[in-house]
Amino acid sequence: MTGNEIARKVNMSAAGIRPRLDKLHNQGIIKPLSHTGIRTFKREFGNVRKTINAPRSIFWGLDVKEKKK
Repeated sequence: MTGNEIARKVNMSAAGIRPRLDKLHNQGIIKPLSHTGIRTFKREFGNVRKTINAPRSIFWGLDVKEKKK
């Protein structure tokens, strides 16, 4: 599942789910299975201009279960 798919399953935005996925990844609880393509963009941090390379989509190995009623 991608971050966008996970966000839809849990009724959150992709931006809202991203810090949670990062935290779980940093704790070693989840790991990315694969990613698609690399996108390159430029950002300015104060007076420093940087080029950033990031995956277009990351596929996480999660089993999202439906909530019991």
